[in-house]
Amino acid sequence: MASESIKSQLDEAYKLNKKGLFIVRNPFLLPGVLLGIILTYMDFLIFISAIPGLISVFHLSLAQVTLLTDISYFATAVGAFSWGYISDRFGRKLAFSIMILIYSLGSFVTAFVGNLAELIGARAFGGFGIGGDAPTGNVIAAEQARPDKRSTVLTILAVGNVVGFALGTGIVYLFTLLHIYIMYVFLVGVLPAILVYFIRRNLKETERFQDLKKVLEEERIKNAQLETKFQINIEEAKKNPYRQLFSKGYALNTILIAIFTTYVAGIVAVSLIYFPLYLIGVKHMSYVVTLSYEFITYALVGIGYVYTGFVGNSNGKKWIMGINLVLAGFLMIGVVLMTIPAWLLLFYSLFIAIHYFQWAAWPFYVAETYSTRMRDTASNFAYAFQWAGNIILPTAVLGLLDLTGFNWNLVLEILIVIPLFILPGIVYGFKKSSTTAELEKNAI
Repeated sequence: MASESIKSQLDEAYKLNKKGLFIVRNPFLLPGVLLGIILTYMDFLIFISAIPGLISVFHLSLAQVTLLTDISYFATAVGAFSWGYISDRFGRKLAFSIMILIYSLGSFVTAFVGNLAELIGARAFGGFGIGGDAPTGNVIAAEQARPDKRSTVLTILAVGNVVGFALGTGIVYLFTLLHIYIMYVFLVGVLPAILVYFIRRNLKETERFQDLKKVLEEERIKNAQLETKFQINIEEAKKNPYRQLFSKGYALNTILIAIFTTYVAGIVAVSLIYFPLYLIGVKHMSYVVTLSYEFITYALVGIGYVYTGFVGNSNGKKWIMGINLVLAGFLMIGVVLMTIPAWLLLFYSLFIAIHYFQWAAWPFYVAETYSTRMRDTASNFAYAFQWAGNIILPTAVLGLLDLTGFNWNLVLEILIVIPLFILPGIVYGFKKSSTTAELEKNAI
């Protein structure tokens, strides 16, 4: 339990920095987190958007493409599971610095691979590095943001997602138009990643992790005199972070979040991997046109992220997540039914945009709901299931396409439309949280 003197010192710190976004003044904090999130999603979109080019370079079959994406996402999920634990046990800054270096090396090697096996290995290595970047960044920002400014900070970070989406798609689009060797597109993120590493060297551990570190050291040296600035359940903090995720009061929430993130992320993967094929083969559109559709969509996503961030922060993230799921379900019905290009563009763009709005809500719900003692483990746990969803649902789509004789519309109705109307029930079961209270008010 924090002493009154330490609490008063913290109150003074808030007063001294009452005009800033964070309880500490560090000009490297926001760019160090935001640039990492942009790189994460830029890399994701570069990889997905470059798949038609990779098929041409390496003469890949659809099964080989699935193998490539599955192993890459599996490695990213393993990275997320690993980095969350490392961060909660050894430090946010340590994990945050190492992962970006691994990603940059993996991206550099990817540009010069000569066959499918090398491509899979390079993508898996880079994916392992980038797997924990966004979730750890969200946690670092949430732990250091002023309670009354946390919603603003997290909304800014959410916009970083769509900036990454737009950059990734736009870069591949440019490479395609200019007929540049597609493998060199993976070099784009290398120098920015190195820049981010040097920015992160100027970060300090969050005060909340410093409290957690005291608790862990107390367990090792058996020191009975322990003071922390923030409330923390000392006995629970001594346990393995993954065990804490499934402790009383958290277990159901953890399971529901895993189900939710698996499916919403899986839908994104299907939209990025198979929707271009669907639009080309069923709706008779060109590849360049499908890329332009996505680019237009990301402009809508940017606006929607701000909307979702502020509405979710004022009315509750659970509420906005449920509403967006239902809206996406109706829009997906429109995509399946429409054949007129203008209407198809409208429904497709709005579907992608509104579904992507979820990333302006659920990552920050997790960061606000779980305690410091396992917050980054929880954040990375949710993201790990995001990457797992990128494997599971596309694989299910491919299998069902085979079973139905490539009846695209039926497959999309079964695996996309129906679940979108079921998932709001999952969201309803989430724990409540306060978007403006001290993090310790939501969880100790």
